[in-house]
Amino acid sequence: MFSNFHFLYLVGGGGGGKIGEAEYFKVYSCILVLLLRLRQACVHMSLTKDAIDMDAFKVDDDETDKVIAAEFEASFANMSLDESGLVDTSENKGQNKQIEKVFQREYASTKVVAVLERLKPIIENGDKCVIVSQWTSMLSIIEYHLKLSNTKYTSITGNVKAEERQYRVDSFNKRNFGPSVMLLSLTAGGVGLNLVGGNHLFMVDLHWNPALELQACDRIHRLGQTKNVFIHKFVCSSTIEQRVLQLQEKKTQLATSVLEGAASKKLTKLTKDELMFLFELDKPAPTTQKTRAATALANANSQPTTSSQPTA
Repeated sequence: MFSNFHFLYLVGGGGGGKIGEAEYFKVYSCILVLLLRLRQACVHMSLTKDAIDMDAFKVDDDETDKVIAAEFEASFANMSLDESGLVDTSENKGQNKQIEKVFQREYASTKVVAVLERLKPIIENGDKCVIVSQWTSMLSIIEYHLKLSNTKYTSITGNVKAEERQYRVDSFNKRNFGPSVMLLSLTAGGVGLNLVGGNHLFMVDLHWNPALELQACDRIHRLGQTKNVFIHKFVCSSTIEQRVLQLQEKKTQLATSVLEGAASKKLTKLTKDELMFLFELDKPAPTTQKTRAATALANANSQPTTSSQPTA
């Protein structure tokens, strides 16, 4: 896709030469696509299926391939809350089917399971919930599992017409009636909607721009709300999402001067330093024995002279 040299040149500012502007944007685009796929994999693997060569996961009779397949399945078993439904290493064909199962839209990923588990007591308590995602394909997956659990829901995405949108909003806002869940697209429903019928909001995935998420939260935290409001963010530990969350916190500090409800253009793009942070290139490189010796010598030569002065 692109070389390590190009990556370090673009993200880390390294490299001994210069690349053209066209090549620069090509490499930059590749990095953003990789970040997109990593974020999608944290939500549901089916979102990445179109960009993956599924034949690469097929297991042959070679012993090495068996070991690789077993490790791959074990890693996904750790991510799933239902390990028994994923691990099956009895036959090569069975291994292929189990791997492919993870990429099917009907598969309950870790986040889907977590959303459903958190949603159940909320509905039983008589409250309503808004589930937000920046990917409509993820909303479709959640919709499939809501149907399986016989949960009443409605949705608002970019495909919903204006008159139908208002009808769905009014239906959701009815107390003790109507759907208990609103599936909301982050971009289509982030502004102009009054969803005070719900007092819980699930942020299934994280966006680079925290202002967009705040706008979505304002759909339920506004005038007319009579209940306590709860915002739930679902973050996969030890993944790119944790870095995105930290990046959001940094950007939120910069957004203090932005008017409420307005998204700052400066916060919507990733800078070079932010890319380095996401890929953990902001950490100092490991030192060798030579560099440690040189650093110690430099520190010894630059030690300031101090003298103690009596205090009055």
